[in-house]
Amino acid sequence: MLPPRNPYRAKPNCDHQIEQIEVQKYDDNYKVNLRVRLIAETFEGSPMEGSKVNMLVNEVWLVHLNKAGEVKIFDYDVQPVNA
Repeated sequence: MLPPRNPYRAKPNCDHQIEQIEVQKYDDNYKVNLRVRLIAETFEGSPMEGSKVNMLVNEVWLVHLNKAGEVKIFDYDVQPVNA
């Protein structure tokens, strides 16, 4: 089953600028903490009503690096940074 669609999602071709990154070993995986600046336009009919956004978000990814060197994100969380 797919997760519910994010009503705040941005239109294609948005810009994600990584401002900070920290990677930590987490059991047999890695925890990646990111601060990302999102510059985008939202969809009409979304809670942001098609407005342009320039916002900071904190992201946490749990990733696995397999023996072939492929990185798989198996969990993530995104939270806006309070202004």
